[in-house]
Amino acid sequence: MNKYLLILLSLTILCANCSHTDKHLNSILDNAENCLEHFPDSSLALLNKLDIKELSHISQRARYALLKSIALDKNYIDVTDDSLTSIAIEYYSSKSSSEDKMKAYFYNGRVHFNSKHYEKAMESYLIAEESVSKCKDLTYVGLLYNSKAMVYNHLYDYVKAFEQIELAASYYLMNNDTIRYLGAVNNILVNCSTRGVIEGIDKYLEVIECNWGKLTITQKSNYYSNRLAGCIKRKGTSDEMESIINSYLNEVKIETRINWLVMAEAYCRLDKYDNALESLQIYNKYNITKPGLYYNILYKIYKNKRNDKLAMDALEKYNEHLATITVENSESDTRFLEERFTAREKQLTQKYYIALLFLCLMTSVIVVVILQRFIKNTKVRHEQKELQMANEIEQYQNQYNQALIEQERLKKLIKRGKQKITIPLSVRISLENRLNVLNAYIAANISGIYSGKASEELKKMMDDKAEFLRSMSDSFTISHPKFIEYLKSKKLNEWEIGCCCLYCIGLNGSEISSYLEQKTYYFKKIGILRTKLGLDRSVNIDTFLRRVLENNNDIE
Repeated sequence: MNKYLLILLSLTILCANCSHTDKHLNSILDNAENCLEHFPDSSLALLNKLDIKELSHISQRARYALLKSIALDKNYIDVTDDSLTSIAIEYYSSKSSSEDKMKAYFYNGRVHFNSKHYEKAMESYLIAEESVSKCKDLTYVGLLYNSKAMVYNHLYDYVKAFEQIELAASYYLMNNDTIRYLGAVNNILVNCSTRGVIEGIDKYLEVIECNWGKLTITQKSNYYSNRLAGCIKRKGTSDEMESIINSYLNEVKIETRINWLVMAEAYCRLDKYDNALESLQIYNKYNITKPGLYYNILYKIYKNKRNDKLAMDALEKYNEHLATITVENSESDTRFLEERFTAREKQLTQKYYIALLFLCLMTSVIVVVILQRFIKNTKVRHEQKELQMANEIEQYQNQYNQALIEQERLKKLIKRGKQKITIPLSVRISLENRLNVLNAYIAANISGIYSGKASEELKKMMDDKAEFLRSMSDSFTISHPKFIEYLKSKKLNEWEIGCCCLYCIGLNGSEISSYLEQKTYYFKKIGILRTKLGLDRSVNIDTFLRRVLENNNDIE
């Protein structure tokens, strides 16, 4: 009897010790969590004292993993190993109503983003987003949408990035998180500047102005650079642009915080090309990478200085940059879509296995009926999928063939300019730019890098003949402004001016109508064009327009 009492007493003491240990560990975790927001370094120090092997319960290990992931992130330590976040996800993924589930997937996405696995990061963010409605800490919701915007920025999808940043700002504002809200507003302004959008940003500029004293130097710099970019976009007056530049330089005196690219662009608009070149030189001191805007500005500077060689070198690098972005974006989108599709297929397969196991418990008659329906539905879906794939393949092949035709036509135009007709440099550049974009898409298709988004962009460019006509008009505005002024004095619209420019580079009426694929529309409109120019049927319109061009030739 005494033997059993000793065993019982030993078990009691052991349980008491385990209980005491659990309370001690939970107390450390509680303290670490309480320090997270305002003292993240202290929180990390507390967690570093613990060894995950000391934690006996899976709930403790999951909580430790999540808290340490948050503490590392708040201490600006970029983690690329998902071993911690995987522990948190394994436990919290089954807690459908848990706010911690959202945080676990969110920080798992941050780890993937740090390791440049952007598609995996987005997948984790999307799962985290499913729990947004259950999250009481709205700042975390804002951080989630801000992180999604960072992925879209990497994929050069600035429109979707804008949508996510606006969502982030709204949640910061609802949570009275002023510092992060102002940061999000600054990110919105940077996004608008990148996209060249000036409509609707006044309300965001007003928010910045009302909270001026709370801004960092970087945020003030973003404010001025966005005001300057907006002034450039809407073609503001020289006095207004000079005023913004002076305020910018006086307020933000730290050279490394100034956006020298937008300064260089502004100086170009003011015809201060030496200042623009100096701004680019300062930019080079602190930046290794050079975006497309850098080479575009450099092209304008050297073109003004009549250094054709350096101007064409800058233009070539600008076109290479555009082609690289197009290919990178197509590749990334393709991988992202493939991974999403694979994930959905795995989920469907798991559901089918569960359904089959359930059916095995049913009577043989019910099993046969359900299997027959399942097989029939699967066959129908498979047939529909095959039909859809066949239609998509045909559509992609048609677009690819159109691109080849467009490529051949542009090559003929450029070749004609080198042989028979003297095409202005700006016009030739416009033609070559369009040809470069086509070459990039065709090369991507040949190498097997193809995506739905690339297909949509290609179709948009092929269909938008009006944009091509407008680019011709813009090019002639640069090289032959008096000729364009003459056409405008005759009340010609943009489409008609574009046609006149095509006549002047060597095309006849039949070639223009064939190239634009608008024969009926073209011959209807060309009669109106003749009337506006005061020409009857006996006058050859292309000969007339080239004579007008020569008489109004003012190229230096």
